Amino acid sequence: MERKAFLTRLKPEFREQYIEAHNNFAAALHARYVDAGVRNISIFLWEDQLFMYVEAEEFARVSAVLANDPLDNAWQQHVGPMKDSESAELLEIFHLG
Repeated sequence: MERKAFLTRLKPEFREQYIEAHNNFAAALHARYVDAGVRNISIFLWEDQLFMYVEAEEFARVSAVLANDPLDNAWQQHVGPMKDSESAELLEIFHLG
């Protein structure tokens, strides 16, 4: 299992809309992520900072499967403008598990 973490900034005026979008995450898109090998996505919000933790069987496969997926593309177009910065991948320096 591979793990990655990302940090990005949320535009404050989109806070409630971003939360609502994730509260209504489509079951069909969830199934696509699972089929691509995603096993966990957790997003945490502190003030305007978004922290996303993802576990997948193989990230290269996830990227390849979702690259041209219309559901994922629509999702990214929906939530992308709510972010104030590009996602930065964090360096894992410790893992206990």
